[in-house]
Amino acid sequence: MMKLGRTGAIAGAVAFALLLAACSSGGNTGSTPGNTGSTPKALTPIDVYFGSTQAQGQHLATYALGKNKGFYSEVGLDPTFHDGTGSTAIAQQVAAGKIDIATEITPPSALSVAAAGGGLVTIGQTLPVLPEGVVSLKKITKPSQLKGLKIAVPAGTVDASVWPHFLAAQHLSESDVTTVNIATNTLDQALVSGAIDGLVAFTYTHVATLKGLGKNPSVLSFADFGFKISPGESIIANKDWLKSAANQKIATAFLEGTAKTLNYSLLHPQAVADAGFAQDSSIFHKQTILLQMQAMTQLIKGVTPKALTSTDPSVVLGMNSAEWTSQIAELSKFNVIPSGTTLKASDVYTTKYLK
Repeated sequence: MMKLGRTGAIAGAVAFALLLAACSSGGNTGSTPGNTGSTPKALTPIDVYFGSTQAQGQHLATYALGKNKGFYSEVGLDPTFHDGTGSTAIAQQVAAGKIDIATEITPPSALSVAAAGGGLVTIGQTLPVLPEGVVSLKKITKPSQLKGLKIAVPAGTVDASVWPHFLAAQHLSESDVTTVNIATNTLDQALVSGAIDGLVAFTYTHVATLKGLGKNPSVLSFADFGFKISPGESIIANKDWLKSAANQKIATAFLEGTAKTLNYSLLHPQAVADAGFAQDSSIFHKQTILLQMQAMTQLIKGVTPKALTSTDPSVVLGMNSAEWTSQIAELSKFNVIPSGTTLKASDVYTTKYLK
């Protein structure tokens, strides 16, 4: 057997190392799977605002999961999600051009801002029906039982906008009920302590929280008594921002990433709970997330079941003119938006970016 000297051994080792490096890289200078030599494209950063806080809407952990799974990065985006201060307030900021895009916004809020001349448009829905109603620890099964009760309705919210009109639709006057303004982040504690008899809100958000506290709340759903709001939650964008071709691509990409996020989340609620808890265990609670996701899945399954089997944005986030026309008529009838408004469905929504 031939022996190598010290110099030959070193040269052989270097050559072997270079061979290994060449084999491991395969000639690929990129750092992502499937890259054939070009460097990875930089992700486009985008700020996205929620209509509420994540502490209040625990189901918003779906977006943390979407980022973790790479559903946004694979369409070229790096979104940063921010807590909101209420759908109406965020819709006003979008219309004013202070925010480009927002998600989980209630359509009544967006419509009221649009009716006032605000420059926003809805580009996708994330929930087909608004689960609005009265949550109580009392057994309330019909609107007439609201008489004499103290009901909390946070000011500046969609709840405050629709509440008096729901009462009117049930032939109740505002004097029949004692309505009090309580901050959204203290509603559940106020109900548990007995300071209020009920609260008007996005029902499954509070039902999940109250069940987590060992309570068994009842729900008086507005939709069950002729006050159905559909779509229920949506993604909105500033109209001027969308005039740019580059921003149109961002909007389309965001909807694509969100459709995949929502579909995956509905099928994997435990993954949503884990993602939220990992992001911030001080505000996200796994059991509450699971309860909210269960309610959200049941609602979507009953109205738009294909969202559970498709990642196509036009299926998962799709809208139609008839729903918007009906909602405008309903909300104008009760003066949530001005009675006799000239607002049309085509003024407030578009499916152009649902590709």
